[in-house]
Amino acid sequence: VDSLSLRISSGNVSLDNITLDNDMKLTSSSGDFTVNGLKAANLIIQSSSGNKKLSDVDIKENFDINSGSGKTILNDVRCRKLGIDSISGEIDIEGLKLDRISIKTASGNVNVRTLEGDAQIESSSGKVSVSVKEAEDEIYIKSSSGDVELKMPANTGFTLDGRTDTGNIRCDFDLGNKVTDNNTLKGSYMNGDILLNIKTSSGDINIKKS
Repeated sequence: VDSLSLRISSGNVSLDNITLDNDMKLTSSSGDFTVNGLKAANLIIQSSSGNKKLSDVDIKENFDINSGSGKTILNDVRCRKLGIDSISGEIDIEGLKLDRISIKTASGNVNVRTLEGDAQIESSSGKVSVSVKEAEDEIYIKSSSGDVELKMPANTGFTLDGRTDTGNIRCDFDLGNKVTDNNTLKGSYMNGDILLNIKTSSGDINIKKS
């Protein structure tokens, strides 16, 4: 099969073991998407209302999700770039291998576990939790309202730039070139290769060893 475009007004959709030479586009006004086993060049999901649950997804290039409301649950995803734009709903990701993930959410918790790649995450309201297996250049997290928890491997060097307007910053790592005050924590760990740029307006920042 070359490509697939599916548009649903209401109702649930379940797809298993799909292999495409080119692109897939899924569009839904109301209803859940469940995909288990997918190979394609690009994937676009547009959902006004409903949960999105995908596992074992292998995308050669870009994977984009535009969600009005509903949970986004991803498990074992490989692609070049993943973009998620969500107005309301929890985002839960387990097992992600890519160059870069970009998440922008207005409301809802974000939980990313076993991340292999860089990240840019912006949250207006909700807790952000990220566990990094390995990264290349930068982990950027900005939260307007909500705590940020970032877990890094003990054998991975980074440079931390952490800032909070009203909250505390804690770091399990022994930082060199440490600069700290009530609202800022900066410093480097090991070779300092990866930039950790973490900012919250209201909420705590916690950097842990994974």
